[in-house]
Amino acid sequence: MGLFLSAALQLISLFLILSISAHFPLAAASTTSRGLSGEECTTTANCKGSRICYYLPLDSPSSFGPCDMRDSCYCGTQDITDLICSSAADCSVPGEVCATFAGLRISGCLSLAAVEKHPELSLAEPSLAEDDFVPDILPLPEDQLPDMQTPGDDFDPTISPQPEAQPLETEGADDDFDLDISPPPEEPVEIPQFSESEGIQGVAGIEEFEPSASPKSESSCIAVQHLQHVPSEQLLFSTHVRARVLCDRHQNCATPGHVVQFDGRPMMMKSYCTLVTCKPSVRLVNSPKYERRARIPSRSSRLVFTALAARFESDIEEKLLSIAVRIGL
Repeated sequence: MGLFLSAALQLISLFLILSISAHFPLAAASTTSRGLSGEECTTTANCKGSRICYYLPLDSPSSFGPCDMRDSCYCGTQDITDLICSSAADCSVPGEVCATFAGLRISGCLSLAAVEKHPELSLAEPSLAEDDFVPDILPLPEDQLPDMQTPGDDFDPTISPQPEAQPLETEGADDDFDLDISPPPEEPVEIPQFSESEGIQGVAGIEEFEPSASPKSESSCIAVQHLQHVPSEQLLFSTHVRARVLCDRHQNCATPGHVVQFDGRPMMMKSYCTLVTCKPSVRLVNSPKYERRARIPSRSSRLVFTALAARFESDIEEKLLSIAVRIGL
């Protein structure tokens, strides 16, 4: 029974890829193929991650099998559970999205290029229970990307420490890039240079969330569950503190202004939460002491934490810190 079920699942998976290939001719592997599901290939080496190159002749679907430098080969998977999805978070290969196929009551992981090219394909929008939350990851539109112009010789992205703050050491950083990450002062500080339109932007639902948190925890950025491997002497605070954080479906939690990298793109945690569904919470937090190119892994392969944070959660801080991450700080 187990062998029959396995074979049936493989056939369903291959039929899904076959349906895509038959209706939507995609780019050949020799030109623009990136090795994602549904894209043409000649060997499994052309396919990305766990995807395998299958021989799928349109005139004889039952003849499917491993590709051996033949035509009609496409990247796919031998296990249906790796392909069927309800959101892009279910797709294990970076670059694939969860798409709904016209005429089929099923959603599967597929190259984004196919979704953008063919109106018959659309991003899956599953119906969720009221108390359920699943990241619906969408590509960030070009007009919402931070301005990442290469800084000139006169560029000095310095974030000065506020009164009574203790600047964080930045050993190993370039002399011409002075970046201080400091705990905030005990009293709130006005920032007159930021207009209302570019000031602190709240995350939906967090305004009504008023937990008790230590004043210094505003710059203590990462939930301690992500810091178990970090020695205590390398943490910014000697004791963990409580703070308001945002958590995604995988329980990756950080303060809203903490800088993360999602699919390699730097942004504040609250910006990441505009791409996936997050919920506010209160967690014990701390922060690693700054080291150049320091990265803290999360519970999902597409997200990592940096050692940087935007104290005031402003757009200009996000742009400066994004540049800092991109140039290797």
